Amino acid sequence: MTAKKMLPLQMECMMLFQSDPLLALSIDELAGKLGIKQEEIQLVLDLLVKQGIIRQSADAPAQLFTYQEPVTVAEFDVNRTKQQTIGDL
Repeated sequence: MTAKKMLPLQMECMMLFQSDPLLALSIDELAGKLGIKQEEIQLVLDLLVKQGIIRQSADAPAQLFTYQEPVTVAEFDVNRTKQQTIGDL
């Protein structure tokens, strides 16, 4: 698959999962929703799983893919960062 075709599929797949974070789909279901071949979506899913954007279940009879919420930092301690920087001098 060419990079020209891969990027739009990645975006479409990510948007589908982000629009419904509780969505859990098999490769067959995902290929049907996006109207593409299973082989093509498998390449995209492999990349998104590797990047930590999509999670692949290991315990389901048919492997399911779900959105993995990104980790966010709630606060930033400016004073601690300044102290560490000054201590490094």
